[in-house]
Amino acid sequence: MILLTPPPFGSQGSQEVSQRRAMSYSYRRFRRVLAFVRIVLGMVFTYYGATKLFDPNFFSFGFNNTLTDLNRSAATWYSPIVESMWKHPSSYAVAIGMVELFIGLGLLFGLATRPVSFVGMLYSINKTLIAWQPNVQYPTTWNYLDAHMAQIALFCLFWIFLVEHAGETWGLGAIYHAHRFRLLPVSSPIMPQVTEEEENEQTSDSDENEIDTPLPRRPVGRRAV
Repeated sequence: MILLTPPPFGSQGSQEVSQRRAMSYSYRRFRRVLAFVRIVLGMVFTYYGATKLFDPNFFSFGFNNTLTDLNRSAATWYSPIVESMWKHPSSYAVAIGMVELFIGLGLLFGLATRPVSFVGMLYSINKTLIAWQPNVQYPTTWNYLDAHMAQIALFCLFWIFLVEHAGETWGLGAIYHAHRFRLLPVSSPIMPQVTEEEENEQTSDSDENEIDTPLPRRPVGRRAV
């Protein structure tokens, strides 16, 4: 039986292997951290939506108090939307609760994460415009940034969830994507294609590595009697 030893330390092969291991480890860690943040944010939005839909106090006086504050803080060109909320407060209260519950459940279970993240981006933009005016007499630029820092961070989180397919780790999105890739044909542009030249280069590289790899020498010493 022939034992093949790994390439010596400091060679090009060992550096590439160590670099791949470091990159894969950091990528796995990033995916898990992203999934953890997604689940926590989903729990928060689920609580928000469930409170608005199933708490009778919210319909009795909570949403009306919110609309009173929005009259003073909404952007000038966004005022017609606030006025329409005053005309149909119960409908808007149910709609906002359903949107927040939709975002929360989608993030919590990792299902339809990209559409959910897109709706979340629109949700954060809407909250920014509704609470546009800072509670200062003469607001400056940093007052606006300080007032909307939470919504800016929330928008960036939803954008990362959308781009990085956050539901594929610790979520139901992994089942969907695994089934989708099983149905893809080999000639699909999504699947990586290897040309004949690249295959020949990979074969020649593997042959050279097999030739250049030194075989281990048997230890020189006394034989056991």
